[in-house]
Amino acid sequence: PNIAPKLKQRTPSPNMSKAIKAIEAIRGRCGGDLLGTVDGDVLRMELSTLPTPCDMIVSGPPCPPWAGMGSHKGQHDERADVFLKVLQQVVWLAKAGGLLACCLENVKGMTSGQKNSYEKSFLHQVQDVLRSECREFAWSIEALVAKYYMLPQSRTRVPLRGLRAEACPAHCRVPASLPP
Repeated sequence: PNIAPKLKQRTPSPNMSKAIKAIEAIRGRCGGDLLGTVDGDVLRMELSTLPTPCDMIVSGPPCPPWAGMGSHKGQHDERADVFLKVLQQVVWLAKAGGLLACCLENVKGMTSGQKNSYEKSFLHQVQDVLRSECREFAWSIEALVAKYYMLPQSRTRVPLRGLRAEACPAHCRVPASLPP
């Protein structure tokens, strides 16, 4: 289905036609099933149906499992399955050879360990697994305060960033984020 009419009804603006054209271009390139609840369910997607090559994945999977006001169930919350599925897609595309970079953004709670535990945080555990299982990439986690980047919120956002090793500068590290 064409989503352009829905977008026009929701947010009229002078730049809307450009936005609609961009979305339709993405839709045409990706086959249409990659737009989450609009056109499909990311949890039901088969990895083999992902378009390749894919240069970059940018995603912000649901945060309530780790958010301060959320359920605090972490990876035991069923909504965490979306984050895990996106990780699967990243690894699959990295192994397929086409993925150059990824940025998976979420909340600061993902970098906190469980109370009364010396265990690493969920996100740091994910980073350890990615470093051992997806060596084609350099991985980094960095906390960024949104308000310092001219965003209308003061929350701390935590992107897990990956960059194909041969695209990295010296010492195979993901470059630091731009300063605010």
